[in-house]
Amino acid sequence: MWGYEAVSIPRQTLSMLLSWALLALPALAGESAPPPQSDDPAIAAALRYQHGDGAARNPGRAAEMLCAAAHGGNADAAYRLGWMYAHGDGIARDAGHAVALLQHAAALGHRAALQMLEGMPGREGRLPLCLTLAPPPVIAAAGDADSEPPAQEKPEAIRTTRTAPAANPRPASAAASAATAPAPAVASPVSDQIAFAIAHWADAWSRRDVDRYLAAYAPDFQLRPGESRQQWERQRRVRITQKTWIEIRIRDLAIDVEGSLARARFVQSYRSSTGHESAMKTLTLVKPGKHWLIRQEQSEALRPATRAR
Repeated sequence: MWGYEAVSIPRQTLSMLLSWALLALPALAGESAPPPQSDDPAIAAALRYQHGDGAARNPGRAAEMLCAAAHGGNADAAYRLGWMYAHGDGIARDAGHAVALLQHAAALGHRAALQMLEGMPGREGRLPLCLTLAPPPVIAAAGDADSEPPAQEKPEAIRTTRTAPAANPRPASAAASAATAPAPAVASPVSDQIAFAIAHWADAWSRRDVDRYLAAYAPDFQLRPGESRQQWERQRRVRITQKTWIEIRIRDLAIDVEGSLARARFVQSYRSSTGHESAMKTLTLVKPGKHWLIRQEQSEALRPATRAR
């Protein structure tokens, strides 16, 4: 009647466009981006990588540094990282991470984070693994992100057990009582390095960042009899990249450290576009250089599930 031709849009495409539009609401409403400078040394160091100011631009590195600062209670770092996730600013857009980080910053009294939340659609938030799993290494005030991690303080074996907290942070109304809460126990620097290495491995897997995922494995990683490292890497690359999405969650992490050898045991929940499974995972890690790497990996299924690895 009106001379227009009906156009059929696939449901998946329509859903993607709608999600993009909802995430873009704060920007469309005039929400300004965080300032490109900061007097906070930790944030200033991250901004160098985020904007390529005095260093090669590396938004992923900036996100790691902001996450480290946010874990230490830095509200502005949580807000800036939430912005990056909400707008896909150099990293993959993730609405769940964005909401959880903004809620975290708002709970610490960050006004801009609270204002940004008001313009975003309601959805369940989930903090990034680097915030929920273990305290990341301290970043030097000078911004040397490649400095050596803290050295082991005690030669004897270390045993530490930690459970990841709930993904949803406290609401903003709980901010007033935060100051009276008891300080958490300080964990061993070595166990923190290992837990953070595991968090990076799981995060790379979740993002389907195969290069970063494979870099978490030691050169002498134990393979199946007759299998070469090249064959194993090719197989892992195919299995990971063929998934539309992957989500890895870790809980009940327990770490045993003896010198340069460590064993980590935890419950791993795996979900992807092709299936899901829950398993008890055991990793043996070594430290041939600056970083802890996986030498051996064992998995024991906890319940019948779709094979999705």
